[in-house]
Amino acid sequence: MSVNPISGTQPASTQTSTTTGASGLTDYNQFLKLFLTQLKYQDPLSPQSQDEFMAQTAQFSALEQLVSLNTRIGELSSATQASAASLIGRTVSGTVTDANGVASDVSGRVAQVDYGKKGALSLGLEDGTTVSFANVTSVAEA
Repeated sequence: MSVNPISGTQPASTQTSTTTGASGLTDYNQFLKLFLTQLKYQDPLSPQSQDEFMAQTAQFSALEQLVSLNTRIGELSSATQASAASLIGRTVSGTVTDANGVASDVSGRVAQVDYGKKGALSLGLEDGTTVSFANVTSVAEA
């Protein structure tokens, strides 16, 4: 998207960004400012077509929804980590799969919670067995 100049200056352009967090919010605000500036300074003798305007409005709406979704996913991830941490000292049952792909049921007291790469949570049992948080089937007091 570019902003048409009023004088002989070069048009401004945006850069695509895939950042999240505070920087993502800044990109969102920059997009909004650029969009409003484009509307404010468009040539009245050659206004933006209705199709282009609707496309930009749809992009803005999609961006707004993605920012909201990203915030909610972050909140959900934090809640899941807190839930996993609350299992320390409790007895859990679950399913583990060995290197041959054979699944077996395990049960034991949780000694630790591991926060792996990409948000993968696993529970370390006192006997050394590791159970994926997603594969826990029951929880009981120790």
